[in-house]
Amino acid sequence: MTKVAGIGVVTLVAALVLLLIAFLAGLLARTSAGRRVTHWFEESILGGLPQYRMVKSMAEGLAQIEGGHGMHPVLVLIDEGWQLAYRLEELPGEWVAVFVPQSPTPMSGSVMYVAAHRVRPLQISMAEAMKLVKSVGVGSAQALRGVDLLPAREG
Repeated sequence: MTKVAGIGVVTLVAALVLLLIAFLAGLLARTSAGRRVTHWFEESILGGLPQYRMVKSMAEGLAQIEGGHGMHPVLVLIDEGWQLAYRLEELPGEWVAVFVPQSPTPMSGSVMYVAAHRVRPLQISMAEAMKLVKSVGVGSAQALRGVDLLPAREG
């Protein structure tokens, strides 16, 4: 068997063929016909698999969180303490939608609707906020330097 850099030629050719197929599938998926086929495949075959829907939902959530599209790190007053969260959007009547992540997974958590006066913006990036969640709060002293942690005023 012929080898190149310690790898069999057959193995190398097979890997290149798989890469070519994946590249062509990616190009096809960007066309309108490819999107229709992908949608049909997801709805008819993969749609019945709860595991696929869960993984897809998590991947979409991660992409949105990591991209930080419209989300900003904040502190939310919950009970008697502040909790790191991501502000999603302003709501009517002085309310705010926030996502409160659960350490150590920045994608897992709860959506909450809280009064706007209970939310404090943070001057850190989404990447820094996610790093705090992943590290279970280690590094908070630096990230929260200069943040007013006094209780929120009502109204």
